[in-house]
Amino acid sequence: MNPGHFFRPGKLLLSGEYAVLDGALALGVPTRLGQHLYAQIDPDLKGLRYEALRPDGSVWFSAQFDEKGVDISGKNEARTQLIYRIFLDIGGEKIWRAGWSLQTRLEFEPEWGLGSSSSWIALLADWSGKDPFQLFFDHLSGSGCDVAISLARTPILYRLENPRSPHWEPILFRPPLEWLWLHYVGQKQRSSVEVEAYRKKAKPEPEILDSITALTRSFAQSSDPTIWAKSMKKHENIIANLTSKTPFELTNNIDNQIVTKSLGAWGGDFVMILSKNSPEGRFTPGKGSFTLPFADWVQID
Repeated sequence: MNPGHFFRPGKLLLSGEYAVLDGALALGVPTRLGQHLYAQIDPDLKGLRYEALRPDGSVWFSAQFDEKGVDISGKNEARTQLIYRIFLDIGGEKIWRAGWSLQTRLEFEPEWGLGSSSSWIALLADWSGKDPFQLFFDHLSGSGCDVAISLARTPILYRLENPRSPHWEPILFRPPLEWLWLHYVGQKQRSSVEVEAYRKKAKPEPEILDSITALTRSFAQSSDPTIWAKSMKKHENIIANLTSKTPFELTNNIDNQIVTKSLGAWGGDFVMILSKNSPEGRFTPGKGSFTLPFADWVQID
């Protein structure tokens, strides 16, 4: 573990949500916005201090532990307990006696679902030298695809070959950028809750997973908006059946000039939109919702 400044991008999972947990191929892209970690040793600090900042510099979470790893922040909440376990995993009992002062700063709001947790895991791995996937699978839930996107810093195809064996490859990704938009719904979903709910359902049949994989490859290989429109509709219908959730288009009275596909945990984070013209103002407004061109958010070069 060395003092320093580290940066990792956020992520968007464009295809394969939910089904990636059962081995379907997923497509993910890094975002232009990400998260910073500043790590330094404070000779006057007895213990370990951590704080997480929003883009405006305000603190959205903090924790402090004494030389024995006892939480002295007085919060004793689930997030504090999780951070305790992760830091103990990283450095053992001696980590509490080194005087580490750690600060993260997001370039996006944590409510946006762009990977505050996954980029954080990648940053801790950069700082500590620990295996990022060991940290993720030992302490968090999900496919690990978000971590891989943050590590790769480029569009990737990702698959779980077994529950703890990820495989991914960088790809040349040329989507129909002039047709693509992102809409933030304004109702943040908790990934851990969504993963748990999905895993309680019966595992999809192999042909369903194969269909998602084929659609992922279609997205990855095509720049034709007509092909994208068909693939988005097929993917949305399959995931709706798998999760028993309602597609975004059915809750927003969308006309046939626009095609939508939910991203990540359905119902609250981002929706990808295929439209020749700006779709801004076409959807039911949510708290803090907004619409922006896809190209402004995503790093694909």
